[in-house]
Amino acid sequence: MKKKHKIAIVGAGGIGQAVALILAELSEESPVIYLGDAYETSAQEAVKWVKEGLTKEATVEAFNMPFEGINDAMQTVFEDCAVVLDCLPGSQAPRIAGFAKQYGMHYANLTE
Repeated sequence: MKKKHKIAIVGAGGIGQAVALILAELSEESPVIYLGDAYETSAQEAVKWVKEGLTKEATVEAFNMPFEGINDAMQTVFEDCAVVLDCLPGSQAPRIAGFAKQYGMHYANLTE
């Protein structure tokens, strides 16, 4: 069962980091935020940056995602989340929108 306050953010660059921080900091009900990137260290560093910027408790977790297809980590996150926020390059939009449809998530592209 999807939880309404679980959000996947794909793309751990500047936009993804900023969105994660804003959502975690300003949400009335603390969401669980999953921040994914093709480079696992980038996702982990982004989560660290977000957590360092918070003034309240929030759950922010990193996950790794391949450039193509889907892996177990992505599948687990997508099955659990109600929303996916796409902060990847525009060429990835059709792929991520397809996952949103496949996993019944709301989709918003924040970089196009």
